[in-house]
Amino acid sequence: MRFIVLFICLVCVYDIYLTVKHADSMHLFERNMIARMLIYKEGSPVPPRTITCQQDPNIDVSRLVAFKCLGLLAAADILEWMIKKNTTWSLSVIWIMAFVQACLLFYLVY
Repeated sequence: MRFIVLFICLVCVYDIYLTVKHADSMHLFERNMIARMLIYKEGSPVPPRTITCQQDPNIDVSRLVAFKCLGLLAAADILEWMIKKNTTWSLSVIWIMAFVQACLLFYLVY
């Protein structure tokens, strides 16, 4: 079971890595509206997604990365608690999360 939790955490880490690597173009390709609000600096409006070659000075992915790291830590802690609890529903939740993370990994890679 811990291997599955490790897989879930590694997909999260890879997602964070891609966010940092492509920080200058995250505003162009991010589809999640909450993530888009976190990318833009506080007080600046969130424009609709448009593909431009201009660098936007209102872009800052540090808040998005911080929220992703906090989410990773919270998810890892909750999954560890579920492993210790070892009930049928907790195993089901872990497998469902692993499936969702596998889909995310497929989306990120292809």
